[in-house]
Amino acid sequence: MTVNIIEIGFDDAVTYSAEINNWSIGLWWDDFEEAGVEKCFPAIESDTGNVVAFQTINIDNQTIAIEVVPDYRKRGIAFQLISESGSITPETNENPEFWEKVAHAFGGYDEEDS
Repeated sequence: MTVNIIEIGFDDAVTYSAEINNWSIGLWWDDFEEAGVEKCFPAIESDTGNVVAFQTINIDNQTIAIEVVPDYRKRGIAFQLISESGSITPETNENPEFWEKVAHAFGGYDEEDS
């Protein structure tokens, strides 16, 4: 399976909102400005054109949210998003195990820095 990761702006986010809201556990925020989102990176499955993951980033290049459709987890998509976006630090660390793996893979984030 191949995913294409693109950067989208506020206007383009509306295009993906309905689809993402069908599977998101509440991490997707329809009002980017209110959520402090500066950049959004959806991961789109090449074969189907479906959004299977996304990452939103604030003005400080910190990840606000990153989420992958459950059936697509453990395939490296979250790490592809991080690699493409360059955002290796969470705004709020609600998943220390994941961000520790990110730190080991990409260098940088340390729990003691938060």
